[in-house]
Amino acid sequence: MAYAEDYKKNSTGQMELYREYRSSPDTNTVSVAPPSVGHGSTWVDPEFGLRDAIQGEAYAKAMQKNLAWKRPKDIRLNPVLYTEGRSRYDVGQGGAGTCWFLATVSAIADKPQLLDKVIPGKAYSPEDGTFHARFWQFGQWEDVYIDDYLPVIYGDRIWGAHSKDEEEMWISLLEKAFAKHHGSYNAVDGGNAVDAFPALTGGVSESVDHKDVTNPDDFYVRINNAIKSGSYVISSVPTRNDRVFGLVGGHAYTMTGTAQVRGERLLRLRNPWGTDREWTGRWSDKSETWNGIPPSEVPHADRPDGEFWVSFDDFWNFFSESTICSLMPDFDKDGRTDTLDDDVPVAVQLIQKKKHNRDSTDQIRCDLFKIQGSADSRFALENMGTKTKSYTPDAQRSFRFRLKGGNYCVVPSASKPGIEREFLIRVFTPLPLSNVREVDERARVVSYELQPSLNIDGMDYQLSFCKTEFGTWRSGENAGGQISHQSHHINPQYKITITQNEVPLLVRALQETSKQPLPVGLQLYSVDSGDSIPFTYKQLKEKRHSGSEIIHTTDGAAYKFIRYYDFDATYMLRRGDYLLIVHSDTPAMEGDFALVFKSTAEGTPDWDVGYLDNSGSPSTIYSPEISTASPLQHYTVMIMTSTLGRLIYTGPASGLTTSTAEGLKYWETESRQRPEVEESPFGAEPVATCVTLDGPILNWVTSYEYTSMHQLIDLREEGIPVKLLDEQKPPVYTSVLCGTRSDCGAKFRFTVQLLDENKHEVDKFDREKAMEDNLGKWHLIEHVFQDYKPGVRYIRVELGGVDTKFWKGNFGSKFTMPTVRFVFNKA
Repeated sequence: MAYAEDYKKNSTGQMELYREYRSSPDTNTVSVAPPSVGHGSTWVDPEFGLRDAIQGEAYAKAMQKNLAWKRPKDIRLNPVLYTEGRSRYDVGQGGAGTCWFLATVSAIADKPQLLDKVIPGKAYSPEDGTFHARFWQFGQWEDVYIDDYLPVIYGDRIWGAHSKDEEEMWISLLEKAFAKHHGSYNAVDGGNAVDAFPALTGGVSESVDHKDVTNPDDFYVRINNAIKSGSYVISSVPTRNDRVFGLVGGHAYTMTGTAQVRGERLLRLRNPWGTDREWTGRWSDKSETWNGIPPSEVPHADRPDGEFWVSFDDFWNFFSESTICSLMPDFDKDGRTDTLDDDVPVAVQLIQKKKHNRDSTDQIRCDLFKIQGSADSRFALENMGTKTKSYTPDAQRSFRFRLKGGNYCVVPSASKPGIEREFLIRVFTPLPLSNVREVDERARVVSYELQPSLNIDGMDYQLSFCKTEFGTWRSGENAGGQISHQSHHINPQYKITITQNEVPLLVRALQETSKQPLPVGLQLYSVDSGDSIPFTYKQLKEKRHSGSEIIHTTDGAAYKFIRYYDFDATYMLRRGDYLLIVHSDTPAMEGDFALVFKSTAEGTPDWDVGYLDNSGSPSTIYSPEISTASPLQHYTVMIMTSTLGRLIYTGPASGLTTSTAEGLKYWETESRQRPEVEESPFGAEPVATCVTLDGPILNWVTSYEYTSMHQLIDLREEGIPVKLLDEQKPPVYTSVLCGTRSDCGAKFRFTVQLLDENKHEVDKFDREKAMEDNLGKWHLIEHVFQDYKPGVRYIRVELGGVDTKFWKGNFGSKFTMPTVRFVFNKA
């Protein structure tokens, strides 16, 4: 592939593509020159003396044990870096609380290809007193040089980590170099294996809290596969289990093997102390459960080396967390490095920059979206899952996905606006990515949650086809307002062609979250064989009056009218042509919107949709393309940026990530049934009931203080006989009902006007009303008029001054526009 030319092989054998987007990257600590030491001299590190290395209470306690700063040659006869190679049994923890680091060192001690990256050849020179180590940080390997002075107590005992062979120095020097890298031994006293593994390998680590695992058996399969495929597992004991069966609370153990004996699943772990402080329960070194099992079946030496066997059931009861580490991501969480199938496995890792272990971190997350449509600087993004939703203060976070070929976007973000911090995004795929770039910060984004399927009447439909249309209302051009405005027909109209029967169609209306949303209406009409399109105002009025040509949603709504960033309407359509009108409230309202059409078609679509221009011709129809590629090596994209919240985009092949601002979710209205007609206040039997306004729905969230709506209704078009309108004999009254779908209330002002043929006011009712605790019910607000007024032709309902601060709830909700009812009674 041509775009693979930008990739270069890194130190772990991966093909790596590096992109730098920081305006002023900090590279001061990346390249460090080795110290210059004169012939016959030994180097003394001027930046890391004893008082720099051990501080505070730790220094005071160590001084009580005659703490001193000594070179290996001062306390050993023949100090060397290694004696007989390196193994996990070399590692012994000392006075520093570095079990989290040493457990990872134990895991890679038997892997020369990994440890040699950390301790390169000729790393130690006893003659000039220098030691060289390398640690991976923020995308690059950093060199650390120290002198070989070590903290010593009681004259000749190394205070920190040490090897079981007293002449061997690699453990002690590596721990000191790691302490200098983070500032002091105090800074690395306590930490997480999830941070240690990347520092020693540049790989990917994932911490798993056992209480979040729903099926322990699946987790055993995962860690068993991880160990057998060459990955690493570090597990921790909570402090509450300190001294339980010999375990050390608040301590990390290295998992070194798995086995099955007599139908029981076993795990082998090692305490980095490297002493006899081991598990003493079943399957421990001295346990009788080993009786009759030869060492050839499962090696189980009885020696005080910190290593022991434990049953998986006991492990699950007494250990609380495990960190799974690998050079290649475990995309499907089965413990094995993955291969390519129909979907592309993608792992995204977000790392926030910090120099030292104890540096503060920010609450971060990283979201992955598929770009379902773009036009100029506008993007429609579909969230690829909910697993990224929470913000946590972790230094690094990893997320895994399986994606179809396409365009994707990644957005890292902090929990609060204004936070500036350098961060690194790593994207792991089995395929090279193309067209990786940073999206312009002026990009205009709409987004919505992943909805892979629909359930209609108990049947699931997979939404495998998607098309996005971007639109803009411009006053005097295509902003026609509601149906009560004679310019309604100039609103954007979309022709939809269905070529099969019983095809589900989901239409999603989206607006940018950076602006206050406009009210948006969606109405779908059938197109008859003799209809000309786009529809004229007369056609729309006729179709609306007949009612039979209005297509209802699957929840029974004749149309949707909502003020929110994101809402949808779902239809089940038969073969034929349809026309969708999208409008706002008034012809004066201008703004942008996006429509996302999703259906079940795959490959060749069985439905079509196009925007109608003035000539009535649909625009070019979009056809989805599923890109495919042969499986190659594992590929990594490393992206450096300096401000959380920047968009990063990748083109076809497989994906990156993006996040957008979270909006408050509203509660869907499940049904909008008309209320039962109440008895007339005159006690007479009703002859006619006109529900003139039934169900335009508004949304408010707590961030908006005021909004308003109005509707003008022609009573004759609503089916009221002229005789009842013109004669004065029958008594008549009007009532107003309102409802919400939440347990909170709203305070609002509503006005009902009765107008004559010339739209002059005949009568008016104006009232401010508080409505509380509706619990989704309809409530009669007021009997507005109880006297008949002659000559009434129109009714205008206005709703405004909605005060959401009055609300009791913390989340947004839907508020249903007043239902205005004329009831005519017998004389």
